[in-house]
Amino acid sequence: MTEDELQQYVVHWLQVALPLGSVWHHSPNEGKRHVAYKMRLKKLGMAAGWPDLEIFVPDHGWRDAADQGPIMIELKRPKGGSLSANQKDIQERLKCCGVYCVTAKRLAHVEAYLKPLLHLRGTSQADIIRQMCEAEGG
Repeated sequence: MTEDELQQYVVHWLQVALPLGSVWHHSPNEGKRHVAYKMRLKKLGMAAGWPDLEIFVPDHGWRDAADQGPIMIELKRPKGGSLSANQKDIQERLKCCGVYCVTAKRLAHVEAYLKPLLHLRGTSQADIIRQMCEAEGG
């Protein structure tokens, strides 16, 4: 399973599992680009190593109101994926700012990280997506 395939499953799962009213976003800063375009993105605020997904959850979605904060998820392919130096640096800096950061190689890792923090919706759709992802190696 590629990182992109895993991310598609995770996003689909987030749609049906996160508390209602939650917002998530992917900042497309991966891939190869022309140098001029990379320079333009950097001038506009793109940070190398930024996590794949940003999640924001409304007050009612947290198990403990005192734990509220942004959640960032960096996804890596199940076999062989590893963090770059930029990704490690950004995650450490985000954690120092009170941001929840996790690196996950499987959808089950994402769920296990979020479950103690959030009131996840236990839908049959979420179960089916998880099973399909696991069957494909993610």
